[in-house]
Amino acid sequence: MTLFELEPVFQPDPPPTAGAKMRARQQRRIDRGGHPLNHQPLLIGPSLTCGDCRFREVLRYHTRSYPKCAKGPRTHGPGTDVKASWPACRLFERADG
Repeated sequence: MTLFELEPVFQPDPPPTAGAKMRARQQRRIDRGGHPLNHQPLLIGPSLTCGDCRFREVLRYHTRSYPKCAKGPRTHGPGTDVKASWPACRLFERADG
């Protein structure tokens, strides 16, 4: 048998990363009608997002930016970052300007 006649070796998919697991968990919360960060019910009606809310703040540290919610839990990690595209929760207030 030559080198080119060998059977291919099965390579399993690598396990999901912590970030991939977190994003999947956040999407499941949205699909169930809850906000991924603070678990508040989502607003029904117009397509408002966290990016339109006055409570979404972008905190700066050195050369990086971290979007956080003034009404939600806040840590120094990515688990409490708030995506601008997330649907708005019932605590939503429109940002000025």
